[in-house]
Amino acid sequence: MPARDTVDIVGSADGTESYALRDFLTRIDQPYSWLEPESGEGRALLGAHGREGSARTVVVLDGATVLESPSLEVLADALGIRYSPKRREYDLIVIGRPPLTLESSIPGFFVAGDVRHGSTKRVSAAVGEGAMAVSLVHRYLEERRAA
Repeated sequence: MPARDTVDIVGSADGTESYALRDFLTRIDQPYSWLEPESGEGRALLGAHGREGSARTVVVLDGATVLESPSLEVLADALGIRYSPKRREYDLIVIGRPPLTLESSIPGFFVAGDVRHGSTKRVSAAVGEGAMAVSLVHRYLEERRAA
């Protein structure tokens, strides 16, 4: 699949939707530019495509195709990525173990409080999660020692 010349994303830095789109484009090695909607460039791009003041994430492909809050499937289709499974069943091998509670995508790295996905942003919850993380770190280290 050839990369598009330009893919522009206008969306909030802390928005989960724009993060998912940027993550997807990074994983498929598609270069893109990301603009905050309040920036001069972001406002200009939204205005040029009749989306001024849009609260939704906007993706512009090659300066022409405009997608508003696209799902990853819609974005993949617009980029020309199509995959049809050739068989009904596939084998899957899972290596390792699922992450422990509060463990990040980096094995042995635990997070608590506001940096955690789904955080309630409460001090009392963060303190409790911190105490739980200590217990989980000890469990992780014991597993490593036993291996």
